[in-house]
Amino acid sequence: MHNLVTSEMGHIAEEVTAKSYEESSIDQYEYMATLESHTCAICARLDGQCFKMTERKVGFNHPLIHARCRCLTIPYISDLPAVGDL
Repeated sequence: MHNLVTSEMGHIAEEVTAKSYEESSIDQYEYMATLESHTCAICARLDGQCFKMTERKVGFNHPLIHARCRCLTIPYISDLPAVGDL
């Protein structure tokens, strides 16, 4: 039961995040894996990759990839200055 609840809460959170990207006219997102010894190979490979919202596929290039997935997304905005440039 714990696995189901954890997974469903993660799924809901990412769906709400995706909806907020659409409402804010954000057209790309970056996949952020939780990198540690428990990270699966699929999530590790996706870490740091950017995807268009129009190409978003839950379970393929958008979390949750698997049960108890701890990954998330952040907005990707290409013309933002680097942190050191601020």
